[in-house]
Amino acid sequence: MQVIENKENFSGSRLCVSATGSAFMDGFVLTSQGFIFLLAQSVFQFSALELGLVATAYVLGSFIGSMGFGKIADVYGRAVLFRTVPWFVAALSIAQFVNFSPLSWFISRFLFGLAIGGDSPIAQAMLSENSPKSLRAKRLILLMTAWFIGAIAAAVCAYMTVKAGLPWEFFAAIPCVIGLILGVARFNAPESVQWLKSKGRIKQAEESRLRLGIEAEEAKHEVKAAYQAALFKPINLKNLAYLSVFWICQAIPVTVLLMFGPVLIGALGTSNFDTDVGQLVLTDSFFLIGSLAAIKIVPHFARRPVSELWLCPWLSCLRAKS
Repeated sequence: MQVIENKENFSGSRLCVSATGSAFMDGFVLTSQGFIFLLAQSVFQFSALELGLVATAYVLGSFIGSMGFGKIADVYGRAVLFRTVPWFVAALSIAQFVNFSPLSWFISRFLFGLAIGGDSPIAQAMLSENSPKSLRAKRLILLMTAWFIGAIAAAVCAYMTVKAGLPWEFFAAIPCVIGLILGVARFNAPESVQWLKSKGRIKQAEESRLRLGIEAEEAKHEVKAAYQAALFKPINLKNLAYLSVFWICQAIPVTVLLMFGPVLIGALGTSNFDTDVGQLVLTDSFFLIGSLAAIKIVPHFARRPVSELWLCPWLSCLRAKS
């Protein structure tokens, strides 16, 4: 295989770790938010409304970031944002300690969501567009798996912080470490092969293909980027609804459970901190087991049949009620 001179090759395993790190960071930051409020109640002293607004800021930032960064990546390429977002998250992890007012933490959580939410579609595109067909499905499943691993890691780190008698600021600064590690892993990442082809930059696309170690026949064919408005045309509405339903059914309960879980369980006053953490880890573990099972199931039965199998019980329930 030809080697590009004066440029470091970027292995498929490194690409996989770099991309799944985005989901890990998302799961960690989202889950850690509830533990931060639980561990630092005396510092924040937010009202219920202020707590809800600060927590919602992350989701709002994620929504805007995923839409905006995705569009920017389609126009200017994946690599620039793919390389720089982790460093921004690392810097933001330190800057969040400047002030503890509801407004400052609303802005902080919003910027976290903006960066990490914007990084998610870019990381997914990088992994999908630059993976061999034989590994593409497994690597994409790992994205969801990494999200739940990040959520479990947040609960474990919160537990270790309390048991070690460390200040809550130590726990809140852990995303800085994650961002630095991810930034180093993504350093000098090549541009997406498919994106370069879509822009007619065939020579650069070939260089990226060789750096990534992708065989010529395994490289995905050129696909022209579609405008976001095109998703809502009648011809695409069916597929959009089909995909959106699964994400909505998964995202809403998981986001609420992980974001407010520590605070809600702590407010019940029926258990100690060890039990609270154990309950959340157990819940997250069931999600993780389901994601790991998909790694074996999807390659054998393909993606659509598996998703339709999941949908059948829900459709049966709807028919029974009608």
